[in-house]
Amino acid sequence: MVKKQMANITIEELKQQWLGDPSWDIEETEGFEEYRAELLLFRLEQEKAQKGDRIEKLVKLSLLMGCTVEEAENYQLYKTRLTSPVFEKTGF
Repeated sequence: MVKKQMANITIEELKQQWLGDPSWDIEETEGFEEYRAELLLFRLEQEKAQKGDRIEKLVKLSLLMGCTVEEAENYQLYKTRLTSPVFEKTGF
């Protein structure tokens, strides 16, 4: 029972690390094979929540700008590109 409790703490730490840098598929993390299903569910829930937040922000922006959601998304992409360090260095 104590081992399971320690494993849960480790899983929670792993989840927190992934939230800080979600650049890998958390369910494929070596040493956590036993928890693959739990970690996959966690990743999918987080990705769904992030997508929902993004769409909500785009809808609000489109209402403020008086344009479509697609136009607001294009504006965001354009704005991101203009503030990119690569753009600033190259001028592209």
